[in-house]
Order: sequence, then C-alpha cells, then structure tokens
Amino acid sequence: MSEFVSVDSFLQELSSEGRLDSAGKFTLSLEHAKEKLSEFLLKSTQDYLLKLVQAGVAAGARTLDLRSTMGSLSFSMYGVSFDPIDLENILTHLLQPGQGAQARALRHLAIAINTAITTRATGITLATWDGHKGQKIFWKAGGRSSQPWRPFRSQPCVHFGVRRTVLESASQFWHLLGQRDIFSMLTGGRAGLDPDRQTVLDRAIWCPVPLALNGQWLPRPRPGPPRGAIFSRTHSFHSSWLPLDNPEDPGIRRFHQQGMAWPWSRHFDTTSAGAINAGLQDSFSEAASQLSWVLDGVLVASQPIPNISMNQYGWGVLSAHGCATDLTAMAPIQNEFLHTRAQRVCEVLEQVLTIRKPGTDRPSPTPGQAQPNAPVDRVAAWEAVRRRRKRFKSE
Repeated sequence: MSEFVSVDSFLQELSSEGRLDSAGKFTLSLEHAKEKLSEFLLKSTQDYLLKLVQAGVAAGARTLDLRSTMGSLSFSMYGVSFDPIDLENILTHLLQPGQGAQARALRHLAIAINTAITTRATGITLATWDGHKGQKIFWKAGGRSSQPWRPFRSQPCVHFGVRRTVLESASQFWHLLGQRDIFSMLTGGRAGLDPDRQTVLDRAIWCPVPLALNGQWLPRPRPGPPRGAIFSRTHSFHSSWLPLDNPEDPGIRRFHQQGMAWPWSRHFDTTSAGAINAGLQDSFSEAASQLSWVLDGVLVASQPIPNISMNQYGWGVLSAHGCATDLTAMAPIQNEFLHTRAQRVCEVLEQVLTIRKPGTDRPSPTPGQAQPNAPVDRVAAWEAVRRRRKRFKSE
C-alpha cells in the first residue's frame, strides 16, 4: 500500500455514498471523477502555493501567513472561516462550482489541494475556526480523519498543511545548504529563500492582503526594468493610481514608496485598494515596457507596452477581476474587457509623459505585441537625463 496521499483519499467516501455528479446528483464513477479533476491540475506543482494565496484574497482574509520548513509547509488565512462540510468535500467544488466570492475562494483552495496531492505528500491538513468552534480534517494514504480544533489565536482562521516526504525534505535541506548569500538568508532577501517562498515572492508581490513568509512581510514591489532604473531621484519616478470600479474586486497592493525598507517593515496600505497602478521612470536598459495582470493577488499574465521612448520605462499593474480565464484561473483569456482596462493604463502613461515634458508630441503608448528594440544610444540618453535634471533644478 502506498504511503502517499492520493485523490482516492478525498473521493472514496463520496463515491461510496453516490455523491459525485456534474449535474448536481453526485453519481459519477470514481474514474470519471478523476478524469475531470485532472483537467484542473496546474502546470507546475509549486503553483498550488499561489492558489492558496488566491483563496485567501478571494475569501477576504485580513492577513496571510506562509511557513515553509524542510519537513512541512503550512498556510494560514486569518479573519475568515469556512464551513467544515465544505472542507471535507473540498474537491467537489471543482466538479460543481458555485457563485460568489466564497465559492471562488473554495474553488481556488480545491485546485491547490488537487495539485498538492501530486507532490507525493504523506499528509494533507485542512482546518477551520470561526471564533467559537473549529474542526481539523487530515488526509493520509489510509483515508480521512477529523477532530475538534482550536488555534492559538482567537480570531477566525483557515489552516492548510502539507507533510513532506523524506526525499523532499532532503531536497529542501540541500537547497538551503547550497546558499552562499548568508546576508539574504538572515534578512529575507530572495537569494536566501527556499523555492516555495521564492515562488510566492515572485508571483504574489502585488497581493493586496498583507502576506508574511516565515514571519517576514513581503517587501515592497520594485516596478521598473531589471537594470538601469533610477530609484534615488524623485523626479525620475512618476506613477498614478486608479481606484476600484467594482466593490467586489480585491484590487492590487498599495504601498508607500518612501521610507526605509527594513526586513520587519509591513509595506502594505490597507486603507484603500485600487484596480490599476501605472508609472514611468528613466531607464538605460533595453527592457520593453510591461503591463502585468493580477488576479486575486497573484500575477497571472503580462504583455508588452510598445511606443515608449527607449530611455523611458513604462509599467502598469492591473487587476484582472471579472475577466474570463482558463479552468485553473491562472491564465486570463484575451477579450474586450482586458483590452479596455489595458487602454486605461496607456491613458495614464500618456498623462505622465505630458507631465514630464510639457508641450512635446510623443506617440501615445498602446497595448499590443512586442516590437523589436532598437539599439540604445547611451550617450544621448545620459545627455537627455542631464538636461531634465538641470531643468528640474531651475524650476
């Protein structure tokens, strides 16, 4: 008998009770159910961590906490709770999805569980506490068990846990042992993180809900090109923020650019949310300006923004809430909704261009396919920056 958790552990009791059916009667065979669930598998097994983040954001959590060690991984959503029955039958939310934010959150969680099963985990845990009572459900190779549960904190919360195999624990150990950037390991820099936390840091950096990785809050996003950006000059960085146009939209992360970025700093502004954050800054790299889409706190797609001057870098981060997606909600489908929202970013960048150089006639940025980049004239670019700095000081 296998020692790993399998999809049979989640579906065995449901199938024996005749509770699986795409029409709502739950009478599908176990094999048919497995075939349906395979359509919801993520391309990368580590992406199930991103689905956990999406579940917390969609559910309306106040804070999120991911803790990754060599032997286990846990994820907690504070400020929300689920019905224990929904957690016991979590995979049925893929076979029979509902409507609303709660159903969307359970669907994200179900996709995470469905993919986590393929990591050959020896145990998977789901627990919920509503502030008065709680329940913990544990799956292993032999089946499912449950018991009353009470967390250390009194506030409502949902907890997810995975118990790693010996081989995966050894892989985590050798990865950490191979780290040579001790300073990054102590301060929470990306180079000192394990693969799980690197995945969340890279793709959930614009999460609107405060998110901690092993007790350290996510750092501030660094919008701009990978090389050649100027962050120390206030006049070289201009951005604009557009508020939400849908109250059900979780939005994207808002933060303050000023101030020292200490490892323990909480770089989240939870007083307001927005649907679009866009800006423009000086750049001497050949990187194409980029527009990124965020769905329930996770970066799911990006596209280039052409017609930006070569010594400028334009960027935009947009909420993709309400757009059509694939089955896993990790890839938005291009349609009129996305084009309309992307056009708003281009309007913002056009206004920023006007502010930076009044009276100039520059081509307006438009969303589209990537265009070949012409070689950068470094000398001319530097001279243009010097002229702007001189004019800025004289004003």
